[in-house]
Formats: sequence, structure tokens, C-alpha cells
Amino acid sequence: MSVRPTAFGPDERVTIWHDEFQHGGSVPLADVKQTKNADGSPNPFWLELVCPATRVNARGQTVPCGSVSLHPVGGGADPVMVQRLFVRAIRATRGGTFREAKVVARNLIETVGELHRWRLDDASDDDR
Repeated sequence: MSVRPTAFGPDERVTIWHDEFQHGGSVPLADVKQTKNADGSPNPFWLELVCPATRVNARGQTVPCGSVSLHPVGGGADPVMVQRLFVRAIRATRGGTFREAKVVARNLIETVGELHRWRLDDASDDDR
């Protein structure tokens, strides 16, 4: 039932695929949001991906899919792609270079004690 990132475009967009319904679409990285803590403050350790596709419901109406998956900073089942998502989302909201965004993402992973999951190249000037 995962709603997951599959590709990134040069236009600051992420392509999202919804495994359960076999559909997806593309959204601006600025639309990828951090989850919220119980007090309403942003939680920088999780990102929320909302499926951008539409689907036909039981009444035959076309409605937004709206399915959501949460992705941890360490990457969960797909560390490389989710860490790339974090790096790009950080750049989209804070600006800066890929290298600067990687430092922020890597520090978040270290904060939760999962530095062994870091998969990106610290020296590169892109998100790989």
C-alpha cells in the first residue's frame, strides 16, 4: 500500500507511485510536507507523501486518491530513494546546495541513531 517516490525531475518535482492502486503522478517538492507532532509542530524526521492521482470510487465518481505514506529520514525499505527525497525536500524548503542539504539529512539520521543507514555520497554536488 506504499505511496513512494520513484523519480525526480529537474523542475523540482517528484514522481510518486501508489503500489496498491497502480497509479501515481508528479507533485512539486514544496508540496512534500513533514509530519506533525502531537503539539502541531513539524517533525523533521518523517515526510508525508500524498498520492496525487484520482480514482473511481464505489459510486462511480472520480475522487482524489488521497492515500498517504509516511517515510522516515533513514529511508525505511528504500533508503537511497527516500534519503534523496529528504535531500531534495530540504533544498526545496530551505534553499542551498545539495551538499548542504545532505549535511542536514545526514545529521537528522544521526540524531535518531541510524547513521549506519546513510547511503548517499557526501562529496557529490547532487543528490546521489
